[in-house]
Amino acid sequence: PLYSSAASDVYKRQVKLYCTHRVFLASLSFCMLFMTVMDNGTLVTSYLVWRQVNAGALGLQRGVGAVVGLAGTFVYPKLAERMGYEKVGLWSIWAFTLCMAPGAAAQLLLGPSRTSDWALIAAMVVSRAALWAFDLAERQVMQEECEEESRGALNACQVSCYQTLYCVIQVFGMVFS
Repeated sequence: PLYSSAASDVYKRQVKLYCTHRVFLASLSFCMLFMTVMDNGTLVTSYLVWRQVNAGALGLQRGVGAVVGLAGTFVYPKLAERMGYEKVGLWSIWAFTLCMAPGAAAQLLLGPSRTSDWALIAAMVVSRAALWAFDLAERQVMQEECEEESRGALNACQVSCYQTLYCVIQVFGMVFS
């Protein structure tokens, strides 16, 4: 058989290890970023195209956002050396949230409008540095805080968690289109 009870027991043990491990909350925070429409992914791009934002402007936003994200990757090692990677991760996820807040607030307060579209675009560009710093901090947590014998299982659970959450947000996009 393709699926045995022994395999099921292994999966259950791995998920239990993941959910009870000290890296779980950092990992779950990382995974939940895949379940947001504010991540510059397919849903927000589709929304902005539907709102008739120029494709050139979207491409420019992606390019500038990538450069801003690179700034986060260059700043991260310096901050981690001073503060420690765990604190950098915590600070950067809050910085990401604060950078995205004006874009989200504009969407909620102004509704669909050119102002809210550009506020969202600006928020996504500015937030990239904090997002990539958090990404690096979380990856370092997963490398340094996971015991060697369980590192594969913990990382596999993280990947399955964020892939599942990514699928969930895509389904939400179809249901609530």
